Amino acid sequence: MKKVFITALALLVSFFISCSSRSKGDSFTAILNSIDNCISQGNVSDAMTELKRAQKHSYSSFERIAVYKRYKILGENELARKVIERAYKSLPENNEICAVYADILISENNYTLAASVAKNLADTPYSSVLAEAVLSEAFYTEFSSAGEDEKKLVFQEERFIPVYLNAWNGSKDSRWIMNAAAVYLKRGNFEKAVSLFQDGVNDGRSAVFWAKVFYDSGLFAESLDVLKTKDISYATGADYAAYFEALSLESDLHYLLEDYKSSALCSKTLTEAAASVPETDESVRSDLANAYVNLASYAFRENNELKRYEYVSEALEKFPVNERVLACYSDFALDLAAEPPESELIQKLRQVGLKTLSMEKKDSIPAVYAEDALLHITQAAESEKAAGRDFAALSVLAEKLYSYIHESEGSALLLPRVWTFLENNESNAKDGTFSYPEPVVRYAVEKLSAAGNEEDAGRIFDGYIYGKYGAGCDFSDCELWEREYAAWFASKNNVSEAFSLYDAIQSQYGKPADFAFSPDTRKSVIRSLVNMAAICEDSGEASRALEYLNKASSITPAGTLKAEILYRTACVQYENEQKASAIRSLQYALSLNPSHRKAALYLRKIQSQRQ
Repeated sequence: MKKVFITALALLVSFFISCSSRSKGDSFTAILNSIDNCISQGNVSDAMTELKRAQKHSYSSFERIAVYKRYKILGENELARKVIERAYKSLPENNEICAVYADILISENNYTLAASVAKNLADTPYSSVLAEAVLSEAFYTEFSSAGEDEKKLVFQEERFIPVYLNAWNGSKDSRWIMNAAAVYLKRGNFEKAVSLFQDGVNDGRSAVFWAKVFYDSGLFAESLDVLKTKDISYATGADYAAYFEALSLESDLHYLLEDYKSSALCSKTLTEAAASVPETDESVRSDLANAYVNLASYAFRENNELKRYEYVSEALEKFPVNERVLACYSDFALDLAAEPPESELIQKLRQVGLKTLSMEKKDSIPAVYAEDALLHITQAAESEKAAGRDFAALSVLAEKLYSYIHESEGSALLLPRVWTFLENNESNAKDGTFSYPEPVVRYAVEKLSAAGNEEDAGRIFDGYIYGKYGAGCDFSDCELWEREYAAWFASKNNVSEAFSLYDAIQSQYGKPADFAFSPDTRKSVIRSLVNMAAICEDSGEASRALEYLNKASSITPAGTLKAEILYRTACVQYENEQKASAIRSLQYALSLNPSHRKAALYLRKIQSQRQ
């Protein structure tokens, strides 16, 4: 019995001292196992003793990180840090050591050193650490004193694209690659943005994002395919905003692909689904308002004016301050006002109490007057102003409608309103000068320029650009309308600069895909090409002038504008002894616009000379 007791005691002692004893031949892995046993038994003292011994015999990155981890488990953060700091000095090129050390430095808010340590982690499994270090350094160090809006602009700079891609490669979090694509889109590099798309999407929100990437790139069929790869619904609750956005986008895509019925069905589905979601959500309200406008447009296309009125009226009731809804309402009023007066026959039928089906259809549409639309828009602008919200676009819409209603009064009476309009929308800038909202500036510059008051228009435009971009703006990052006006004003005294600005516009925005969803973009490119042709013609470069005119004509839809471009083309052709080509251009112009008097007279002149 005594022998058994002694044997049992020996085994028990052996068990308790196993944490602190090891043979000289033990492998490093065995040492770690011994330490782990001590930790699991709560024997901190022996674990620390073993760790210090292990630390002395750790050489590889694996061994040093293993020691670091166990110090962290025991709460010895300072000792853990020293292990990695020394390891970095010995192995500064080791990716694992750099990743761990950079992570420690980030936790200590030492972002500059963290970015330096992690600089070689690009395209490694630890690239997300590099991304975090670089972004943190920019946010908390480089731009620490900048405002939130300024910081947002900073992180849209192209230099951060590799950072976002590294973060994506290391984490596979789709938000990083979406950030990179968004920056490419902002820079107009649609091809690069599309190239980042990964097969499959994670959720409804990412499906909508990538669909928008393809949409902005002019790849409408592909955009529609992306939306259909994910069943986007709001049945689970929080995804209703993505669902509404997806339906709104799908409606636009069907419209652009000329499937107008499907477009209207999407908008109808959206309006019906709206009854079960909170309309206080601004994104939902915006999508819903757009749906009503799309339905009204479809009704107009189908020549169903009564249905158009119903959609417009319902939209106005639900969204009385929405700019698109108010513009749709004013268009409806102006279309009614533009209808020709009834013929003598119809008037006689009315006098005897008779009505045709077309008369009954017309009479079923309630009267909507442009003055009524103007009142709605003016009240909406005042409401938004009183609420402290942006009302500039509504003010411009009201001013445009007023000018249209009173067009017969002539520019002599309407032009002074531009100055009153500016005064009513001015605000004091920090330097004491006056500044105006973008829609107001754009409207004023357009009206003054059209009236021949180029000096005042240029002064307002220059002040606006200086206030927005500062001195020395090269217009490369400006909006399209700003670049076009900059070129137009430059053409008055610096033709070469104007040509360069126009050339940049047609190069960046001249792809057919850019025009499908933005008629204004197409018009800007056409004007740029025509103005480039004029500059070339003035400098005696007829062949280049014709090149730009032909390009402008090729992207201009059939109509009066295309006829005008063909007329200008014919003038250059005739002046350069290309009479046959000039005749063809003039004949084509007259087929598009038989009322083009200049083209008709010029054609008669050329033909008489040939006889």
